[in-house]
Amino acid sequence: MPDNILATRKHDFYTARNNQIERNLACFRGGQPYIDLRLTRFPCEPEASWSGKAQAVNDKFWNIGQLDGIQGRKERAFLINYAGRIVTKYNQFIFGQDIHRAGIDETFADNATRTGLSINRTMRRLAGLAHAGGWAWLGVDRMASAIDPATGLPTQQSIADKARRGDRVFWSIWDATQVIDWEFDNGGGLAWLITEQQTYNSPNPRQAPIAEIVRTLWEPNEYTRLVIDPKSKEVKTETSGPVPAGQVPFIPAGIPTNQPHWFDDAERIQASLLNLESAHNENLIQAVFPQLVIPEELVQAVMEQAKVSYADAAELVRGLNYPILEPAESKGITRYIMPNGQDLKAIPDEILRRRRELFDIAGIGMQNKETRQAQSAESKGWDFLDTEATLRDFSQEWKETEEKAIEISRKIDSSFKDYTPVYPAEFDVSDVKSQMESLMMLQNMDLPDAGAKELLKASVALQSRIVKIDPERLEEIYAEIDAQNLEALAAAQAKTFM
Repeated sequence: MPDNILATRKHDFYTARNNQIERNLACFRGGQPYIDLRLTRFPCEPEASWSGKAQAVNDKFWNIGQLDGIQGRKERAFLINYAGRIVTKYNQFIFGQDIHRAGIDETFADNATRTGLSINRTMRRLAGLAHAGGWAWLGVDRMASAIDPATGLPTQQSIADKARRGDRVFWSIWDATQVIDWEFDNGGGLAWLITEQQTYNSPNPRQAPIAEIVRTLWEPNEYTRLVIDPKSKEVKTETSGPVPAGQVPFIPAGIPTNQPHWFDDAERIQASLLNLESAHNENLIQAVFPQLVIPEELVQAVMEQAKVSYADAAELVRGLNYPILEPAESKGITRYIMPNGQDLKAIPDEILRRRRELFDIAGIGMQNKETRQAQSAESKGWDFLDTEATLRDFSQEWKETEEKAIEISRKIDSSFKDYTPVYPAEFDVSDVKSQMESLMMLQNMDLPDAGAKELLKASVALQSRIVKIDPERLEEIYAEIDAQNLEALAAAQAKTFM
């Protein structure tokens, strides 16, 4: 089959950013894949330390191979995923609140992707991928209509027929590495877009599984699908079909660009923390299991005394009970080396410093417990403002993305129930303990009647942050406070702040 540019083309932004995006997404997901990707070997680190494999040195030690029961530093490394936690915190603040979607179809709300993801989990996962990658994509599609075999055209079907076939709108999530090329038109809409997926099909248990690359060109009225052999890169099949939306059914979440993204810095700091934690862990191990230094002539002496090989002599010298006749000139040379105990504190201090910087970069410095006590009230105020503004921007962005997906869904299927998502616009990220202390100080002031009642309302609102109070019940409590006389109010205040 002749060369097909659809099988190879990539957007300049994709080419420029793909390596970093893959690191960012690996960091966001965490686990062993990210450790394998970003843990670095120390300069001149021996193979036995790094991988647990011993290497021959002048034929005196073991041949290359895995040491019994020994794991290298690479296998012992662990990841405390602060960068991934930042994204999780963002999503908890936004999607942990009630997002109102009045009029939404219950089936779609419970399973927006036809893979079991609710609409809230769909948008939350999309947001996580966009945070880490810089952008992600939300696709809108539906099951193909039934085709009349006589005419080759879509058949008319009732609502019951559609429900029975499962023919409805569904959304799909694509990270930034799965959409490899695109073009926006002069109106800001998508002129076309190309997706790429790695598929693994095993329909017959008696045959080997089939791995394929599937590229799809999406245009306003038609899609073209290419199935590519992953080894030869040749196009195996090419098919096409209609796109009922009349437009490219994808919405970018975030802004595709070739410029750096804030999570790039977070990922780099996370990589440095991974390596510092591993280095500190090794230092602790070396402090507990010190390195023995043995004079060369001592091993030679044991070889002569015991009539054994070099490797056996080295093992005997390391032993605790084998008697060694040490030459006079070597006396006192055998020793252990280990890090200074005081020096072990330097790396944990540096880890804490970099972790603080990481949270500051992400705009959630108020989440950093190490500095909370030392911060001034003005500094804390800036942290809260920074975090609230960041969350408000993200909340608005995901709201607009969902609204655009709803618009395309209506074009694809006129029976799709229209709804308007209402995302939170206010975020209270202040410290409950500090607010309570402030209320207790205000309680000692001689306030007018209205001020005293507002103080009690503020304490109830603060209580609602700790123990969730239904909004209707909260209004009833406020009404009771307004109706109280001064004596009852004073008693209530004294009881509240006891």
